Amino acid sequence: MYETIKSFAKINWVLEILSLRQDNYHNISSVFDFVDLYDKIHVKIEESNKCDINIRSNLKELEKNNILHKVVEILDYIKGGAKYKLDIFLEKNIPLKAGLGGGSSNAASLIYFLFSKKIVDLKQSIKICKETGSDVLPIFLLYLYKNYYIACFEKQNICVNIKKNLLNSFEFYLINSSIGIKTEEAYKAYDKILINKNYMIGNNTYRFIYFSKKNILDIYFPFLTHNDFEKIVYNKFSVIDEVRKTIEEEFKGKVRILLCGSGSSLISILPKDKNNKKEIWEKIKKHFPEINIRKVNYVHHL
Repeated sequence: MYETIKSFAKINWVLEILSLRQDNYHNISSVFDFVDLYDKIHVKIEESNKCDINIRSNLKELEKNNILHKVVEILDYIKGGAKYKLDIFLEKNIPLKAGLGGGSSNAASLIYFLFSKKIVDLKQSIKICKETGSDVLPIFLLYLYKNYYIACFEKQNICVNIKKNLLNSFEFYLINSSIGIKTEEAYKAYDKILINKNYMIGNNTYRFIYFSKKNILDIYFPFLTHNDFEKIVYNKFSVIDEVRKTIEEEFKGKVRILLCGSGSSLISILPKDKNNKKEIWEKIKKHFPEINIRKVNYVHHL
């Protein structure tokens, strides 16, 4: 019998790149959250003589080259006792190479599923996360600590949970294009302008945490979001920058456009009011027919 896991898109409300490490990873300072765009992972699990996985997907390219294979490989060598075979159908809805952490979220949600089924304990879950990918652990913790933001530091291996504020004053719209940006290429491009900093918590991350702890994010939220990658992505990809500027013009500046992760997706933060936003979005869509616009909500309850 198959069970269905929701694997949510992640948003970095704050993303600061602080320094390049000797191992060629980066020390970052970031705050993670989920929005209600998600993949569905349909999984059937049964005991076997070894850990194995079979993946089918609505995107054939993901059946062989998939981070979930790595999860099960790590599960196989850390798991004593019973072994498990997983049969998975991955229903992909989160765009690829869009800065929404789709692959890492798939891995994190599967690890959380294994944890919830008591196939792995918390220590084993964290080990699998760290060995699977650098941003898998903070996303796993979003599943574990429901109704919290996760702030992460250094190589995303130090994480702190922050009580989530209700954001009643804003609406969120996700904008995707056909442009795909590989995360490693974005970091390489950023290295050309990176000035190494010797502190662990970035200024923007600190501000976000401070306002969250004061429970006043709902007042200042758009002004507290930040993404260092905007400096290079808007310069390198003129179409993304043109979309951003057009949205700002159409909403007469009453909008915060934030780049998602390393790009290429954008998220628009707009005040909730009685203005007819549908007509404006239709006008923007007519100007950029290649983009996809959808209203999303941040996930308060998983």
